[in-house]
Amino acid sequence: VGFSKIDVLFGRRSEAQVRHRYSNLRGENFRFVQADIQAIDTDAQSVATSAGTFAYDYLVVALGADLDHDATPGYRESGAHEFYSMAGVVRLKPVIDAFSSGTLMIGVLGTPYKCPPAPYEVACQLHERFSERGVRDAITLKMVIPSPRPVPNPGVSDALEKLLKTILRDPAEKV
Repeated sequence: VGFSKIDVLFGRRSEAQVRHRYSNLRGENFRFVQADIQAIDTDAQSVATSAGTFAYDYLVVALGADLDHDATPGYRESGAHEFYSMAGVVRLKPVIDAFSSGTLMIGVLGTPYKCPPAPYEVACQLHERFSERGVRDAITLKMVIPSPRPVPNPGVSDALEKLLKTILRDPAEKV
């Protein structure tokens, strides 16, 4: 789903339009199995799972990752939202749609974090959306980042910082 979540957040596509099911993965010379792994025998090139034992030439184990909101003290109590999961996007969309004045803070709460360009992309699209709705002047957009520069690449950071000064009307704060 990746960057498609941003399309859902801003109403350009629905959740159903961007959802891809693992069960729909098809291809020649590979087999997708979603199961609990019980044992991997690299010598015999086999993996025992809750769905049976499978031989393999190449084994890809994708463990996935979930956000841990409880790892950030105060996150749940503060009314914070996130746009890194589809559930988060679905909860955040009506908040963004109804937001017409006040301060909106985009906070990158630590490193590493999923998809480093996403906070900057969302900041740009929030600026654009609020401008289109005619409420941009009533909204203060702020961003807090955990590093001295937006990204490690100096040229990209220079460009992002210039853009952020325009859309945030203030540079991103460092934490």
